[in-house]
Amino acid sequence: MAPENFNGRFQPRLFRRHFKYPAVLRRELARPTTANEQHIQSRLGQRTVTHYRRGKRLRRSPVRFNLDTDHWPISEACVIFIRQVSGRGKFTLLGQTFKVGPSHKFNYVKVVLDTRRQCLLIYMTGKVLKRRSYKLNRR
Repeated sequence: MAPENFNGRFQPRLFRRHFKYPAVLRRELARPTTANEQHIQSRLGQRTVTHYRRGKRLRRSPVRFNLDTDHWPISEACVIFIRQVSGRGKFTLLGQTFKVGPSHKFNYVKVVLDTRRQCLLIYMTGKVLKRRSYKLNRR
């Protein structure tokens, strides 16, 4: 159930009541019976969430199923890191040390790892400071 639907039905009932002890409120919050067992959802074929889940079966992998985890494709994305440059003008990222120069010591750099282009972009104050190729390990 979407959080908006849940909050729209649940919050007014919850805020109308006065709970003397926190434990009573915790017990009430742990009971999702109203939302799951009484509210009929049109998206679920006019069934409640509980009835819909009962109709689903757990699917299992075949007995001889083998997943080759050594050759998974790498997702195309840009991963952003923020690093502080050391006093020697270097920073460490993913176990590797990169040099940007002692003139940038103790400043912060934004490092963008582009997995599609396999490159590393190092930014400082919004400008590209360095661009390096970054070969990704396939293992």
